Amino acid sequence: ILSIDINQSTNRIMSSTLAAARKVLTLVFVQRQSRVLLGLKLRGFGAGKWNGFGGKVESGDASIAAAAQRELKEEAFITAKDARQIGVLCFEFAGDPVLLEV
Repeated sequence: ILSIDINQSTNRIMSSTLAAARKVLTLVFVQRQSRVLLGLKLRGFGAGKWNGFGGKVESGDASIAAAAQRELKEEAFITAKDARQIGVLCFEFAGDPVLLEV
């Protein structure tokens, strides 16, 4: 299982230089050997597309990793046994000042 979430040191640099506001999100890819499990997005941005599992980090989450575990359980009914961060993706949409950190 691979989880992509935000690196705390990148948080400070990217948030201060690219945008006034930020939204921290999680994205989890479930991998078994050479196979990757994806879910079909049913609504919202990206509806109808296949993607990993994830979502917003909520105020009650103990950490970003805990949020990733929670989202994976909610969306795929899977409890990760071995999750690790493999990267950070920071982006924003044109005309929207919110920096998205995945």
